[in-house]
Amino acid sequence: MTDPAEQTFLDSLAGLPLAEATRLAEERGHQVRALTPGSPMTMDYRPERVNLEHEPGLEDAPRRVLRAFSG
Repeated sequence: MTDPAEQTFLDSLAGLPLAEATRLAEERGHQVRALTPGSPMTMDYRPERVNLEHEPGLEDAPRRVLRAFSG
């Protein structure tokens, strides 16, 4: 279970550009895994990892974070 302060941080990442959300998470000491909706991923839980689900798109186009969750 994610503590309330951490959940508030994760919720604040939604809507941000992927690059900015990645920077903010890394500044807090998290490992970041970026993925698009429906992407396959391992199911191992890592409390230090933040998953950033983002809009699909071209690599050079800015993509926004749809949701962020721990693990």
